[in-house]
Amino acid sequence: MSNNPTSLSPQAFQEALEALHNITMAGSCHCGAVRFKVSHPPLDPQPTCQVPVSNCNCSICQKNGYLAIYPNRKDIEWLSGWDEMKNYRFGSKNRDHKFCGICGSSVCIDFLGNWHVGDVIGVNVGLRRAVLVLVLTDRWCLVGSAARRR
Repeated sequence: MSNNPTSLSPQAFQEALEALHNITMAGSCHCGAVRFKVSHPPLDPQPTCQVPVSNCNCSICQKNGYLAIYPNRKDIEWLSGWDEMKNYRFGSKNRDHKFCGICGSSVCIDFLGNWHVGDVIGVNVGLRRAVLVLVLTDRWCLVGSAARRR
């Protein structure tokens, strides 16, 4: 089975989320105006983990440096700042890329219920309060204007 959430069926995605014991993670933007708690499987390596941190290859996620998890909307508690966030839509315009209107931190991607895996929000794990150490399976090396996979 692929570890890419975009390739999982809606049922497989939900089963993968439910199979792992959730923890609550807190996060905020740089200035603290946007604060949240999210219930999600631990981000440390899990032998059966099928819901990894995703390094999306779309242009906006690459520009913003997103590393995202995809909890269900109901598993996110917005403590402050949801209404103050700014939105950016491009391309198909069927999702909001949300960022803090004060400090500009990229916070999340609201799929507005339009993604095939369900009503999820892509949360930028770089906003976690705890130190984040991830093992990424793909390494890229930029040489001049061309990128090559190692």
